[in-house]
Amino acid sequence: MRGRAYMAAMEVFAALLLSSQLIAGTYKVCMFYNTEAPPSETVLVLEEPQAEGQELVGSFYGSPFLIGKVTANDGTPAFVSVTKDGTGEYYHSGRWRDDGVIEGQTLSRGRDFLIPWYASRSDAPCARPGA
Repeated sequence: MRGRAYMAAMEVFAALLLSSQLIAGTYKVCMFYNTEAPPSETVLVLEEPQAEGQELVGSFYGSPFLIGKVTANDGTPAFVSVTKDGTGEYYHSGRWRDDGVIEGQTLSRGRDFLIPWYASRSDAPCARPGA
């Protein structure tokens, strides 16, 4: 169990992260459709969060967010967004790990899938975690 001082420090760090341009940018996303296939790549673009209401503007897979929210209530920055294409809506969520990588997942009701993914600002080729 983590102590109160640690949690308070993490909350301050998360608040600074959310109130600055630290999360804004372009991320390479490695999506894992199938355990037998190599991951596919796409792009996540995040703009600086709006201070009022924790609104997040951005795009995923080239589709703009219909809605986006960001929070760090437990000391770990996290976001959720919704995008849409011709097959329906996509629900994306992710949390920033300590190393700056976003660990997330996307749900498509129209295409009936749930896909895990990782996103980073790195140009390194996509690879399965632990590979």
